[in-house]
Amino acid sequence: MSTRLFLIIYLIVALPIYGIGMYLSHPSRMPLFYCCEILFVLNIVFGIVFFRRVMCPLDVLQGGMALLKTREWNVSLSRVGQPEADAVVDVFNNMISRLHSLNVTNAEQRHFLALLVEACPVGIIVCGFDGVIKTINPYALQFITASCGDQLSGTEGELARRLSAMEPSTSCLLRLADGHILSCTCRRFMENGVSNTFYIIENITEAVGLAEKEAYGKLIRVISHEVNNSVAGLTTAMEMIGELLPEDMKRAGVDSLVASCSDRAKSLSSFIARFAQVVKLPEPSCIELNLGAFIESMRPFLESMCSSRNINFRLETADSGPLISADPVMLEQVMINVVKNACESIGRDGNVSIYVSETAPELTVTDDGPGIPPGKAEMMFVPFYTDKPEGQGIGLTLVREILRRHNAGFDLSTSGGLTRFSITFPHSHTGGM
Repeated sequence: MSTRLFLIIYLIVALPIYGIGMYLSHPSRMPLFYCCEILFVLNIVFGIVFFRRVMCPLDVLQGGMALLKTREWNVSLSRVGQPEADAVVDVFNNMISRLHSLNVTNAEQRHFLALLVEACPVGIIVCGFDGVIKTINPYALQFITASCGDQLSGTEGELARRLSAMEPSTSCLLRLADGHILSCTCRRFMENGVSNTFYIIENITEAVGLAEKEAYGKLIRVISHEVNNSVAGLTTAMEMIGELLPEDMKRAGVDSLVASCSDRAKSLSSFIARFAQVVKLPEPSCIELNLGAFIESMRPFLESMCSSRNINFRLETADSGPLISADPVMLEQVMINVVKNACESIGRDGNVSIYVSETAPELTVTDDGPGIPPGKAEMMFVPFYTDKPEGQGIGLTLVREILRRHNAGFDLSTSGGLTRFSITFPHSHTGGM
């Protein structure tokens, strides 16, 4: 029973019954009866005053509870003139003021954090305890196709798969099939008593690329210097020996052996020169090109590369293809290396096709070879990495360097029995795109 109801029952029921009982008990003692009646009236007045003084603080508390329920932090209660009630009002108003200040500060901090995450130059993904994405910023969307509400482990792509497999408080380095190198960190934090996970994705492709280039550049320069000096001396010596050989030794075939050794020395010099080509790659001299027409002009040479292995070559393009800004010599190197890799992957008796988009500055080279084993696609662009017995590991490295200097994107993947190398060029700044 509430205090309000208890007092009402006391005033309306208990006191009248008490008065009637007193009247019936003393019908012949009127003076005493009147005195009791006066005491009865005073009791009622006291009860009313007591009721108001007790219920006023309770009304104040109920009003405050109603404000707390509505989460109205910018309002306050008015003083009522009773010390006890006013003390409650002062405490409540002070609490509301502090809650309002904390709420404003919290909202400002959340807004600042949202802006920071939005503009942050690293990828940020926040997942709930169940692995559902709660926050993903635009930078992360460059590398993963997902949205808030998606399950990270159910999202397609190598990056999503690797992130969902990461343990908390760990970091790893990921090489993607498009040549990007990402540094990923996984951490946990508590929110409302529930453990959440966030991932930080940093694109370190340029930094690692520069470090790799500097490292293998030094190595190649040292090797080139030593080999070229030795080869030059050997070649000169072999030529002199060949000229000074007597006729009987020439008839015995020694001159052929000397010539073979000289040719081998020259081949070794050419072999080293191909490595040096990656280091000494010049800046592109870009001109406006019609991508479709340019690839069409290379058709005879690309067909000859395939026909020597009995591989069917098909080119799909249009005369009114997209315009790009590119160095034609470097672009030729890219297409030769990509088609050469496709032919070597097939071996013999297969199909290689090139598709050039009619509208977007994109092209795709497709082959039906055995494909790239899982986990190896991201390693294909690592300098000197090769899975071919006679490979050198510089073809795709050269392709990567040329495409990066053209600000072109690329992707290497195998699916449905086909391997695709896709290239996306930036739009020409001088042409009609």
